[in-house]
Amino acid sequence: MKNTIRSFLTLVVTFIAFLATDLVRGATAAFTEFVGFGSVENAINLYAVPNSTGMSVSVLEQTSEGENKLHVKGQLSANINFTTKEALDAFFRQQVELVAQGALTNTLVDKDALFKIFGVTDRGSWNLGILYSLYCIEYFHLVKDPDGSYRLPSFEGLEMVLATTMIFEIPGLEWARIEALPSISGSRIKFSTSEILFEEDSRFDVPNAINIKLGYGYIEIDTKLAVAGTNNSTLLKISMVIKEENNRSFRVYGPMGNQIPETKIFLRSFQNIEGQMTFDITGGDPGRVLLAQEAPSPIGPWTDVGEKIVVPRNGYPLTWAYPTGISRFYRARSVNDVPF
Repeated sequence: MKNTIRSFLTLVVTFIAFLATDLVRGATAAFTEFVGFGSVENAINLYAVPNSTGMSVSVLEQTSEGENKLHVKGQLSANINFTTKEALDAFFRQQVELVAQGALTNTLVDKDALFKIFGVTDRGSWNLGILYSLYCIEYFHLVKDPDGSYRLPSFEGLEMVLATTMIFEIPGLEWARIEALPSISGSRIKFSTSEILFEEDSRFDVPNAINIKLGYGYIEIDTKLAVAGTNNSTLLKISMVIKEENNRSFRVYGPMGNQIPETKIFLRSFQNIEGQMTFDITGGDPGRVLLAQEAPSPIGPWTDVGEKIVVPRNGYPLTWAYPTGISRFYRARSVNDVPF
């Protein structure tokens, strides 16, 4: 009898990473476009800039409490297309210069007030709404000359940064789980309960550094975690169940977005006590659904027995029990169902 059972894995996609400051949600990306960028610079140049097809810039007058008092002026630029971050930032500064003129010309504003610049780029999604790739939040005062007239300050050096979250669209997403683990030897992933920094499972709906939205078909990951999850102090492991037409698939991806083999499953501690067979199931990827099988000989024929079982979180063994005959053989097979 073989005690080691390999689970089944079938699809290939990629994963990306970002970093930012401030609280602006990230832009969407099709899951098949994931790339393990490995650095903020690569994330900006290879992902954020190409996906910045629209830009919105606003200037608002602030109250002393920091609230938006008056929308001075706004500007929306659609169908933009830049190949470098430098060119995009240059265009952004031009737009800020244009919009900030409203602080000089709008008769309703207090010219001595504090003004807020809010700019974003996006690649909109009809499914998710408009979510941001890059953004900028800055403040300025008008410059008052000795003759009492006002003029704009210099906006040289103003630039946009990555949004604080990354949102990845996954059509057909029915379940997902993400684990953050400490890096081991730079890239090798080892799984155990004591090593998991945090874990998020859509069955439990307790958002932490990630937010899994099944109804909308996307995973949202904190940008800093996503960057760290590719090459620094932590590694990310993503498991999911996706439905395509009438078929489901269970997929596992590593920190650079590459598909990785499922964790081995072991059947141990077989006992037959008064006609009931029990054994422990250890290993496997949490959320993987299994069915036990029995046969009269090691070559079959194999028959499903008992109810479906779900691999629990790492480090928690699972005991299977089922009434059985004498001299039977057992194994487990993977089932591409949504875990329960």
